[in-house]
Amino acid sequence: ADGDGISDSNDNCPYVPNRDQKDTDGDGVGDACDNCPNASNPDQLDINANGIGYVCDADDDGDGVPTASDNCPTVPNPSQWKWSGSGNNKGGDCDPAPGPTADGDHDGIPNGKDNCPRYPNADQVLPADQTLCGPISVDTDKDGIADANDNCPTVANPDQKDTFKTGIGDACNKDIDGDGVFNATKDGFTPVKADNCPAVANKDQIDTANDGVGDACRTGAFCYVFDKTHPQDCLDPQKPFTIAAGAPPDVKLGEHLNLSLIANRNSEAISYKYTVVSAPSGSNATVESPTGFADHSLNWVYTPSGNAPKFTPDKSGAYLLQVDATLAVPDRAYPMSNKSSAQLSFNVGNGNLGGCGNHGKGAILIPGLGMLAALTRRIMRRRQ
Repeated sequence: ADGDGISDSNDNCPYVPNRDQKDTDGDGVGDACDNCPNASNPDQLDINANGIGYVCDADDDGDGVPTASDNCPTVPNPSQWKWSGSGNNKGGDCDPAPGPTADGDHDGIPNGKDNCPRYPNADQVLPADQTLCGPISVDTDKDGIADANDNCPTVANPDQKDTFKTGIGDACNKDIDGDGVFNATKDGFTPVKADNCPAVANKDQIDTANDGVGDACRTGAFCYVFDKTHPQDCLDPQKPFTIAAGAPPDVKLGEHLNLSLIANRNSEAISYKYTVVSAPSGSNATVESPTGFADHSLNWVYTPSGNAPKFTPDKSGAYLLQVDATLAVPDRAYPMSNKSSAQLSFNVGNGNLGGCGNHGKGAILIPGLGMLAALTRRIMRRRQ
């Protein structure tokens, strides 16, 4: 290859012409291509790639410390730092480094939480000569975990919780469960619609209780929330028959209001009657289609079998409506409790509205014989 007349397999410098094959140090590498011709180094190791072999380079790692006195001769370490209490003279950069849970400087603080892991400072006050620490371990969020080891370096999370082992701490992970629905984070990120199960994947976000908690992660008793401003006034299916008239309506003067019937029983035959309990002086507003029955519901909200009850406020002021309801057949769990009532109060005036809805038991409605017979026939047809 080098044209010196000696075959490559026998040439001690196959790529450098050297017909004399001189090899002063006898390391098998000819002087013509030996980076240390006077010191045996068959491996030709040249740590800093300066063309001078390691065994004859005065500073082979190029860190400014002579190789003879360098505690890490093959690794650049101008500070010459060592692990405190290591018991040897090796530099820290070439001494097997303890992991983040170890305490390399023996100051009682694990390396992963130590702001100066190479120098003992139990009080975490940095020494005047910060080169003793090596690269300073910055802790931006002051949670006791250095940024280099912190899975949320800008959000304090000393527990380092990472539910799905994504490498990003839950405290700053915008999608903890990886279902594609963002969740709020401790650093102030708030999505338009936050994940209702941030730690349980549920892309469908189904929430049959309407309480803001997805079915996928709900624990405890179920209770349907019909008014999110008063979540404690919820409908519990485990309790006696109870109805609600819904949340305060957003209706203006002269606008139609579709009245609601919500119950803690699903798809039971129910007769109902809406009445106006009180209204502003001079109001003649009445409920349209105030009586009826329903036997179909979706998530506790009933759809009337006939015309839906409506109300149109005709005066500004406070209104109070009431709905009385009766189960057509005795309740299986509470056969003696088949009646319930609920009220809906609201104010209308100048386009602004406020008020409250509520539910309760006690009001009694005895449906007419014709309505009761119709309900009975309907139930019998469904059971056949």
